Amino acid sequence: QLLLGANQDMLDRLHLLDAVEKNSGGHVGYVSIGDPPTYYSFGGGSHDRSSINVQKQQNGSAMDARAAADLGMTIKAMQIIGLSEDDVEGVLRIVATILHLGFIKFEEDIKDSRTDGGSKISHGTEHLLHAACLLGVSEEQLFSALTKRRFSVSGGVGRREAAEMFTKPLDPQASTESRDALSKVLYSRLFDTLVALVNKSLHRGQNIASLGTSRTISILDIYGFECFAVNDFEQLCINLANERLQGHFNATVLKREQEVYLSEGITWSYIDWISNDDVLELIEGSAGGPTRGVRGPAGLFPMLDEHCRLPQATAKDFGEALYKTYSAATSSRSSRFEMTNKLRSTSSFVIHHYAGGVKYDSEHMLEKNKDYVVADHE
Repeated sequence: QLLLGANQDMLDRLHLLDAVEKNSGGHVGYVSIGDPPTYYSFGGGSHDRSSINVQKQQNGSAMDARAAADLGMTIKAMQIIGLSEDDVEGVLRIVATILHLGFIKFEEDIKDSRTDGGSKISHGTEHLLHAACLLGVSEEQLFSALTKRRFSVSGGVGRREAAEMFTKPLDPQASTESRDALSKVLYSRLFDTLVALVNKSLHRGQNIASLGTSRTISILDIYGFECFAVNDFEQLCINLANERLQGHFNATVLKREQEVYLSEGITWSYIDWISNDDVLELIEGSAGGPTRGVRGPAGLFPMLDEHCRLPQATAKDFGEALYKTYSAATSSRSSRFEMTNKLRSTSSFVIHHYAGGVKYDSEHMLEKNKDYVVADHE
């Protein structure tokens, strides 16, 4: 991913939110706060090994040795591409911060004479302290940024009064969303920084702005088509990537190559193939497909984005919009889309990909598609 022209990986940002419980082995955050001690003492005070050494608690000392070796190789790789010691420490600070944030859980704080209500930490107080230390802010500042929202109210049209600032406590759900938003922003900006550093390292002495015309080597990371018992937003993203790969293969190998054979009079056995342009347009809309410029249905992703912009939209609303667009009698029916009454009742739908049909559950798609920056986190 960290190559010339690399884009932010939406899936990695989504995986940040469940990395603590489901995907610990692949995240450098776990390694950077484990053994040896020099890798988790970041100048802001040492961290209590008993409370945060997740690798040791879960996997034992053998994993600690391997994790330390893996971290050593990661640090060496960062140094090879030109990161200074301060840069390396900054990277480890951010990934460790994201991990600590994932351990923080909230519960309702009953309003009384001492509190304004909202949220309090039910689990992970020590992780709030470590995260604040790594970010260089106080524990109180980080807690406030996660559990409160500031907003301003102007004096009104024609009034000279300055806008007045108010603070609103957030409920546990909103605090959790605030925590997740901060984690994704930290990851996103770290990713951008690493991409820029890698590109600079690969093209030392060249003008980065002029690299669009230079020769490049690209690495294709094939996800693999996914179809599980429960398929969510992540599977839809991965399967869209596979549809695009298949479309590229169809266009470059099956279509263009056979056109060359025909033009050169080469005798061969024609290979028949089925276009997947219609499923790409179903997911992305006509603007992203071969009929771009032709007005048609918005597409699943544009419709999802539109519902994310509506404050009260639900998975049921999104499902109904899909049904009216692609399955109802008055809709632009698509043979690639299926939404029976049974599927409609659970806000589920089926997309018939080139590799087969996949049933998707849209219950969490709106929240996973949202990617916003909280002003108080800036």
